[in-house]
Amino acid sequence: MSVATKPTITLESLGINPKPQEPTKKFEKQKFIMLGESKTGKTMFWAKFNAFFFRTEAGHNHVSTVGVDCHSFKEIMDAKTKLMQAKAAGIFAWDVVVIDTGDRLIDYITDEVIEWAKTKYAKNADNINSIGDIPEGNGWFLLKQKVNQFLKQLEDLPCAVCIIFHTAQDTRTDEYNKPYKKETINVGGKAGTAILAWADHILNIRSAYVGDILARKMICRGSKTIEAGSRANLPPSITWTDNVDKNVSEFRKLFE
Repeated sequence: MSVATKPTITLESLGINPKPQEPTKKFEKQKFIMLGESKTGKTMFWAKFNAFFFRTEAGHNHVSTVGVDCHSFKEIMDAKTKLMQAKAAGIFAWDVVVIDTGDRLIDYITDEVIEWAKTKYAKNADNINSIGDIPEGNGWFLLKQKVNQFLKQLEDLPCAVCIIFHTAQDTRTDEYNKPYKKETINVGGKAGTAILAWADHILNIRSAYVGDILARKMICRGSKTIEAGSRANLPPSITWTDNVDKNVSEFRKLFE
């Protein structure tokens, strides 16, 4: 009489890979946020890549970009769907997708949430004009949910992703209860936290005139007062010259 033996169970048979995941510096796997003041060259920088732009606001008339003009969240989602169709058909042609700007993206998502609330709370619709007016905190919850869903969908694209933001000054309080200002994206609350956590690299473009010359620097590591950082070993900062092609070439060398 044979004795039944217990099946051998391994981590692999359970679908668990016991080997650590290798970090990647492949460019197409990277997620960027670039923030800075207006007219500091953020759009021009990314236009030098093989990039597809979601043009969500004006300012592209003097820069040659491939992409679509988006004036609502629906138009953004329609464009994203077409990119996914291009991926499925094997004709996706870009190395990076750029949302220019994230400020307007959040405005469009906010408009969508407010319109939803005016229908949901029809009796109180005239009093709902902002996210904060939506009862029971549902506005903030839905805003964060929609932002997270969109960020996740961007990861399905076979390329790098960059979201460009304008710089904002956020007033905070330190451990000594003293107020200070942090240079960050203009998105507060949990939605802002989700966006910052999503990015692999937060690149802060700082500029100042030295005499009559505009000096610009890409900050890759942040501080108490500057929003920046990287999950890779990028240098603390990279000086931009007037040669955009050179700036892009030096930056691209940091990735595979």
